[in-house]
Amino acid sequence: MKKKYPCLFCLSFSRSFKSEEHVLPRGLGNTLKVLPPGVVCDKCNNGVLAGLDEVLTNFDPIKFQRIMNGITNREGKVQPSKHNNLDITQIGPNHLGVVMKSKKASYFQPTETGFNLTVVGGHKITNSYMKKVLRALYKMGLEMVYSDLGARTAYAKRFDGIRKIVLGQQDFSGSVAFVKHPEIIRKAEAKHHTYIMGGKKVSFFNFNYYGVQMLYGMEKRNARESDKIPSGVLDIISVHKGK
Repeated sequence: MKKKYPCLFCLSFSRSFKSEEHVLPRGLGNTLKVLPPGVVCDKCNNGVLAGLDEVLTNFDPIKFQRIMNGITNREGKVQPSKHNNLDITQIGPNHLGVVMKSKKASYFQPTETGFNLTVVGGHKITNSYMKKVLRALYKMGLEMVYSDLGARTAYAKRFDGIRKIVLGQQDFSGSVAFVKHPEIIRKAEAKHHTYIMGGKKVSFFNFNYYGVQMLYGMEKRNARESDKIPSGVLDIISVHKGK
């Protein structure tokens, strides 16, 4: 029997479809929000998408929260969190070890109740690097559309450009807003919202990973021009076409 729908990303019918696809990367602790075999082809799943999942999993704000909350990888291990000025490793249940790489006093400041620790990211926030982060977020977004709204919506032509962006076949500009959440959320959650703007449906997403909250749109990708970004914005990182 011929498949009703092709691969969600490359739109191929002819490739193998034996693997399931994690909407949120498995490396972030997700075991529940999963697309069954038949939605994403094995070549996309184990190739481009796996690479984007790794980029998001190792994005410094995410990586830091992974080890602070004891999130395990596929092998059941808590991965060390390595940064420019320090490394953090799990040395026991609810115990972390910090190895300072720099003697700069401002990075480690004792207080009456403990200490303040400044973490310097391991990746430079370049245009090309943040494009990979955004592609990983768009990948998650399109899979959320499939999971929440069904195949008919996810395969609509309005998302064809996003498919090409995720696969690295089309250059793009866009941005992501980092927002301070009013409460510390001790879990990973992703929410999808659809709005009518200019007579067209557009999708916005809220990805919150243990307090690291990222808001972004897929069709309307410039967060600086969006009225859907709430107050409490800490930063907006934008990317542009080209290198």
